[in-house]
Amino acid sequence: AAREHDVGVIVIEDDGAGLDADKLVRTAVAKTLITESHAEMISQRDAFQLICMAGFSTKTEVSDISGRGVGMDVVRAHVEGLSGSLGIESELGRGTRFTLRVPLTLSIIDVLRVEVGGATFAIPLSHVVTVRDTATDVINGAGGERFLSLRQALAPLYELASLLGLESAPSAQAVVIEDGRNLVALGVERALTAHEVVVKPIGWPLQRFGWISGATVLGDGRPIVIIDPTKLLRARGING
Repeated sequence: AAREHDVGVIVIEDDGAGLDADKLVRTAVAKTLITESHAEMISQRDAFQLICMAGFSTKTEVSDISGRGVGMDVVRAHVEGLSGSLGIESELGRGTRFTLRVPLTLSIIDVLRVEVGGATFAIPLSHVVTVRDTATDVINGAGGERFLSLRQALAPLYELASLLGLESAPSAQAVVIEDGRNLVALGVERALTAHEVVVKPIGWPLQRFGWISGATVLGDGRPIVIIDPTKLLRARGING
């Protein structure tokens, strides 16, 4: 365990057989957890995250401790419940490493402000990898999916306005977030500046939206909602 600024990091690793990315993808397709078109474009890093999907198991027989497809999805849910993330790295024949990152305090955080649907929202900077323009880096998949082309990966692209149930102009930028070890792009009208904010607790009725992690007040007195992007994706049935 270690501390990186305001984040607690726990690393668990073994020297076992490692994860077979191809086998994980075949199993996910067989269990209809992902589509064939998704399987063709999935990266190795994304394939490892498949073990965290509910109902996923490579076991052919059920025992008291395995084969039911329950386990890693529960782990990820608990970690995300703490506004943390779960990363998975593996090398076939050499072992697997799990990295858990959990914020140590949520009272003061850095956020990126974004505009979508005529409103301003905040995304914790701990989730943000980069911001890209969508004009030249978007690829359309065979099944209608959209991806943002990055240097060594394709990140599935979702419109943040649609996830929030808002109408919006076409996105000009995409905020790339790290969902565990997966990269996911959220289309926004505009990404604004990043800065430090004081997180204020929320009450009813906003508490019923699990993907709202709090609120803050801008320098001009306007309140804005802070979105937990990983919880928002889960709430919309999207497993990064």
